[in-house]
Amino acid sequence: MSVPRVSVICPTYNRSTAIRDTIDSVLAQSFKDWELLVVSDGSTDDTDDVVQAAARRDRRVRLVRTSAHGDPSEPRNLGLGEARGDVVAYLDHDDRYRTDHLERVVALIDAGAELIAMGNVYRDLAGAVQAWSADYTMCWHPELQLLSAVFETSRVSHRRELVDEAGGWREVLGFEDWDLWQRMADQGHRFTTQNERTVLMQARQGSRRHSLRARYRLPLVLFDDAESARHAVRLLADRAHEAALRRAALADMRDWLTRLVESGEFVRPLGWDGDPVAEHLRFAADTAAPGVGLVVTRHADGFAVTQPLFCATPEHAARIVAVTHRDRTRLLAEFRAVTRHLGPREVVPALVPATR
Repeated sequence: MSVPRVSVICPTYNRSTAIRDTIDSVLAQSFKDWELLVVSDGSTDDTDDVVQAAARRDRRVRLVRTSAHGDPSEPRNLGLGEARGDVVAYLDHDDRYRTDHLERVVALIDAGAELIAMGNVYRDLAGAVQAWSADYTMCWHPELQLLSAVFETSRVSHRRELVDEAGGWREVLGFEDWDLWQRMADQGHRFTTQNERTVLMQARQGSRRHSLRARYRLPLVLFDDAESARHAVRLLADRAHEAALRRAALADMRDWLTRLVESGEFVRPLGWDGDPVAEHLRFAADTAAPGVGLVVTRHADGFAVTQPLFCATPEHAARIVAVTHRDRTRLLAEFRAVTRHLGPREVVPALVPATR
């Protein structure tokens, strides 16, 4: 059997109905030199039978069985262990590829890309389109990668050696893709992005990631006693201060994004010549106010007003804290100004573990 160019890795658990469309979307690819490794993570329904039936029809489909892990990282590692292609693509078991997805991925690889993210469409359970990737969301920079869980797994493909160099997938409580892309970025690898919406994704509001507890907190301003800190949280959430806090946050974001764009490492989606700073700011202006979602946490020798951090490891969280205190100076100063009668102190920018 000849060695395929692309290995598509699809972990699954009890998806005997949905997996049919997922497999069919790979079978329909205009690029034909692929293998599909469906890793059944201890499925207890007839998922394995469905995959084996597809494999009998097309030898490029292969079933890999494993005992249940409950996390897709190890099944993906097992798929990688069986993969023979020099290009790896991922496909979650509720998602589908457009017929030209792999063709476009391989063209980008052949043009010199090493790590690729494609655009996507989100659909609900009935198949109706709910949202889609915008051009500005396809921008990339190492610091955007650090601060944001960009690019879901089904949208990403890469040269095989990148995942081997990074040490494979790790089980990190729902942030396994963010964790892997970050480790690849730390090794100097850069995304190439294209907002051709070649991935059809299931909207996942009820996914494992959305149910996770924040394990770390970002300290923003410090007080001597808990009551002052709690009063500060109420003040910062008051709509009377929303406009000033938002102006400060947007001014910080404008300066930060401008620096990223001018850094030489900023990646725009291929073919897009829009203004990434203006587009990001336009979206940020409509998001939640900076004072919403704050909580009080014991920190250093006082009580800090903190923001929940959802990320994989304490090392990653500590880097987010450092970047925030470096680049959000106006917002942090505005927090202190709003609460000045409570005796705020400039906080030590150190990671705060979340308490139960």
